[in-house]
Amino acid sequence: MATRRSLVYVANARLPTEKAHGYQICKMCEAFALNGAEVVLLHPYRHQSNPGLVGLTVFDYYGVKPIFQVKTLKNWDVVVLNRFISDRIFTPIFFAHAFIWGYYAASVARWHKADLYFTRDNTIA
Repeated sequence: MATRRSLVYVANARLPTEKAHGYQICKMCEAFALNGAEVVLLHPYRHQSNPGLVGLTVFDYYGVKPIFQVKTLKNWDVVVLNRFISDRIFTPIFFAHAFIWGYYAASVARWHKADLYFTRDNTIA
């Protein structure tokens, strides 16, 4: 009998999101799970700017099967700062935060001791 493999997918994205990358992330997790992997999706807490998405799970919003785990990690949501400061100041703050959060998320992912770690984010990789 084959051993079930585990996979941790780390995404630095607001989920659910109305943007295409959120759908792609969740469909990948669903596909990995449908192919026999135990999947955990890790993503940061982000303020939900779209009132229509408040309270919805990724399973509800994207119509994917609830066959993988979704864990929201602690996060200081710097994206909300972009409304108050110029892009010239915000951009370096955003990239510094992405690097720090990526390191934190990778540390949390390692705790799961998965067989495979997956991301579509260069900073996390």
